[in-house]
Amino acid sequence: MAYDVFISHSSKDKTIADAVTASLEQAKIRCWIAPRDIRPGDSWGGAIVEAIESCRVMVVVFSAQSNSSKQVMREVERAVQHDIVVVPYRIEDVQPTRDMEYFLSSTHWLDAVSPELDAHLQELKATVSSILGNPKSAEIKSSPTLKSNAGQQPNVKPSAKPTGSPSPSKLPILLTGLALVFVLGFISFSVLTPNNDGGDDPTQSVVSDRPEKLSARSEGDIKLLAPDSVQAGATVSVSWKGDVAAKDYIVITPSDAADHLKPSRKSIGTLSSIEHKVSSHPGKYQIRFFDAAKNTIIARKPLTITTPSISLEAPAKGKAGSSISVAWVGPNKRGDYLAISTPESPSKTYVNYAYIAKGSPTNIRLPDTEGKYELRYVSGDGKSIWFTTPIEVDAVDVSITKLEPQVAGAEVLVSWSGPANKGDYLTVAEDTQSPKEYFSYRYVKAGEATKLRLPAKAGIYQIRYISGQNKTIWANAPVEIQMPTISITAPKATIAGTLLKLKWEGPANRGDYISIAESETQGKSYLTYRYLKANTQAELKAPQAPGEYVIRYVSGADNSVWYESPISVTGRSESLSAPDTAIVAKPLKVSWENKGQQGEYVGIYPKDAADDGAYQAFAYTNNKVTTNLKAPKEAGDYEIRYMSGNKKIVWARKLVTVTAQ
Repeated sequence: MAYDVFISHSSKDKTIADAVTASLEQAKIRCWIAPRDIRPGDSWGGAIVEAIESCRVMVVVFSAQSNSSKQVMREVERAVQHDIVVVPYRIEDVQPTRDMEYFLSSTHWLDAVSPELDAHLQELKATVSSILGNPKSAEIKSSPTLKSNAGQQPNVKPSAKPTGSPSPSKLPILLTGLALVFVLGFISFSVLTPNNDGGDDPTQSVVSDRPEKLSARSEGDIKLLAPDSVQAGATVSVSWKGDVAAKDYIVITPSDAADHLKPSRKSIGTLSSIEHKVSSHPGKYQIRFFDAAKNTIIARKPLTITTPSISLEAPAKGKAGSSISVAWVGPNKRGDYLAISTPESPSKTYVNYAYIAKGSPTNIRLPDTEGKYELRYVSGDGKSIWFTTPIEVDAVDVSITKLEPQVAGAEVLVSWSGPANKGDYLTVAEDTQSPKEYFSYRYVKAGEATKLRLPAKAGIYQIRYISGQNKTIWANAPVEIQMPTISITAPKATIAGTLLKLKWEGPANRGDYISIAESETQGKSYLTYRYLKANTQAELKAPQAPGEYVIRYVSGADNSVWYESPISVTGRSESLSAPDTAIVAKPLKVSWENKGQQGEYVGIYPKDAADDGAYQAFAYTNNKVTTNLKAPKEAGDYEIRYMSGNKKIVWARKLVTVTAQ
């Protein structure tokens, strides 16, 4: 089974870790957590390594216990080495050790120290969902939201939010600051955007005795001082001469706009000049000074907004899904970005984008679909396209080598050719399933065949090469899956607790096992099991309780029952031999008829104790027919019992009287 999130935690924080897991899984985020997801018979270390490398995100439940846990440290180190996203979820206010700080110093921490657990879990769920949903959909989207693309950290929240398609993949990107980016972007937008409702600028000189309003003024009484032109998206300094009032205000608007339109108004307050951000659209504008008392214009000044000087240098064409490097020259205003769009699309729509805050050059990924596109330099507000250059996207050459008929549940190496772009992967799916649906998948690596796990049911399936960007199927090849020949040679009846030696025939795929289970249960239910190896024999211990059971061959791919045979288990007849009396605290020799099996034991109990009650002394009977028990320290009537093991079924009893002498 594929997982999205690895939950790293100390066993002492199991309650919180379980709550984290439950919260994420309610959002259909697949979590791996120990010991729940360690399969029977798997080594602990191997299972953890495999799980970490297959997940896209690691959530670290951070506490004093996990901070000092060597196991948690090893898990975090492993995740960092494999470029897994690490999200520390702090539940205690403790400082990380030097080793832990080394690996987590650059990540954004989610604090859950205060008692509002539900709120903290919602924040964690939103953060993880954002990380897992990061790849964008194949459709053209509205202007970009706060995302990283090609290593860029956006520094402003543009006007609209694109929708990303959920990804079944586990993109190994160390995106540890996604939530932090959102918060910082929002703060920077709120703090740095010019105040449009009349707030004062403390950096300007102040006129302390300015009246709030003046009367009897007309157009021409005020003279505006400002440059004749300014680049789009820049800030222009405006001052004035004449008698003004604190509530007078300035707007910058297109020259042909009606006088009553007042976008982006700024009150002058007690300042002698103001800084006003201009539109991102080039053209003819007017600076207008309004009398606050009458809401009439008493001064105007023309302003030409010019297109910034911008150039883009990029390849004329490229392969679908590949990344290209774009060298650019431009103003690099807050939030400016590059976009790839269809030529006819408006400014706020795009196929892909990349913020340019870190400077030239900037990497951007080409669309998955071949065709003619535009590479654009777009203003940070998403309203203006300041520069375009055409770019052509060519189809990729992808193929999959067709396989011969294969056995259900097997793992096979699939040969393929293709670009091996970031996040590309192979899947096994039915031909009616969408690109996002699959039975199993595996990321591709350049120059290597890819191992895939086949479904456990016979049929005709597809092996698909899928783009990691927008889940586009670039190639597919049919594969026929056939059921293997399965058989188990076992007795029809046996005695409880007997060690059964079974002969079997089957493929012994990874994870296949033989089990004994109660009748009418599902394949993943069992009382005892044994993984299968290349040999054809397996040993299983019969159940301790009499009843009707089945012996099964179960597929490790999905716990499908491929074969089952009924077996009847009868009660075990055992006899005990021991003295009728014993002396307190002295050894007491006990014998029985048959050699004991693993887990079985004899014990001394108070005479009236329940069968599952506490013993006074016990000894295991494995491969023995006699042992010594220490008599209880208090005189009285007791019972020696031969017990089945963890089911605590009594197979034999013998009364004994313990005396002081």
